[in-house]
Amino acid sequence: MPPPRTIVNRLDRTRLEAHLADAGPYGPATRLRSLLERAVSVAPDRVPPNVVTMNSRIVVRDGRGDDADVYVLAYPDYKGSQAVYVLSPLGSALLAAREGEKIEYLGAAGTRGAIVEAIEYQPERSGDLDL
Repeated sequence: MPPPRTIVNRLDRTRLEAHLADAGPYGPATRLRSLLERAVSVAPDRVPPNVVTMNSRIVVRDGRGDDADVYVLAYPDYKGSQAVYVLSPLGSALLAAREGEKIEYLGAAGTRGAIVEAIEYQPERSGDLDL
């Protein structure tokens, strides 16, 4: 069975492309650009409920089985708590991930893994289609 398609909210894509115009050519921005190039953009009301989108609140468990943390996948200008910014290594790995999926990202000591345990809040699933 082929892996599921990478899906992003069309509105998220438009906003992220604007942020990427100001981002450097390396690091998480490169990963994010690559993801957006291969992703299928869909209208907000067509995003599957198990896909991490911008402004989602996600439960993430470290790949070593440590305690889970809760994050909000945030744009660079977000001022709330629990933010993991989409232009960070973890943030760029979380965008478009699915519940139950293992992700990898570059940490301070090399490659790290984490599991997307749950999406506590996804704007699209909650009917917040313009966030």
